[in-house]
Amino acid sequence: MLDRAEDFLGRVTFVTGPEKHCGKTTFLNRALSLVRAAGERPAFLSIGYDGEARDSLSAARKPSVPVSPGDVVISAERFLRDGRILPEILEILPGSSAFGRICAARARRPGRIVLVGPEGNEGVARALAFLRDEGVARTVLVDGAINRITQAASWPGARFVFVLRADAASLDKSARQARRLSSLASLPAAPPGFGSGEGEHILDGPLTAATAGALPDTARAVAVEDFTKVFLDDGELRSFRTGRELLVKAPVECAGIVAVLRGVSRPAFLSRLDGETAARIAFNPYELSPEAAA
Repeated sequence: MLDRAEDFLGRVTFVTGPEKHCGKTTFLNRALSLVRAAGERPAFLSIGYDGEARDSLSAARKPSVPVSPGDVVISAERFLRDGRILPEILEILPGSSAFGRICAARARRPGRIVLVGPEGNEGVARALAFLRDEGVARTVLVDGAINRITQAASWPGARFVFVLRADAASLDKSARQARRLSSLASLPAAPPGFGSGEGEHILDGPLTAATAGALPDTARAVAVEDFTKVFLDDGELRSFRTGRELLVKAPVECAGIVAVLRGVSRPAFLSRLDGETAARIAFNPYELSPEAAA
């Protein structure tokens, strides 16, 4: 799973994760290499600021983002021209960033790029509309923002990959993150006309501990816009679903959960998951020797 070009071709895939340095950009690079090897030129962008040599806050070394001729890249114009990719500017997108105007460009020679993405869900949706509706690229990958999957809901039919890192100290925490994410991604879709039946309630805005407590006792089935609007922790979510059915108006497909393990065995990680979550796991699909993690 997530180790073939077919897992990404013809799709919009968001690469997301719960924290900085969890492996999102490394996974993005691997997915891009698979797509290129299949003979297709992908488009890619970031939500945020990626591809610099070191993190701007922690100074930790970060993976760079390589570009191949024919790739379509969205970033700030200054970084497109500084990346030595000889960019052919295709479009200047609406809005701007702290680093100047955002452009879509086709690379005419190989290089490396700093990715600066459009701001907000609306900006992401406009960028994707240009790439897909104008026929610029069939396959699009998006390096998602930290702990944010809301952007995946901005484009109908988009999928997301959730990348997390687990070591001995964070094993239980990472397992909880995987379980919660899998549970949310499995929420059923609200049927047409939901909200008019007895006990059915549509919640405008996020589902938090406060809004959950304010729901009327008669609300036995509650629908939110999409699962990214649920802001309950693992325990709160289980408690809420014990007494009520939780649904979503717009389902977002989870393509898989990538577990990057450091000093932890695969059986040890899987033992902390339920069967549904375990079925979504892909272990380091970009590593050279997967047997080493067995």
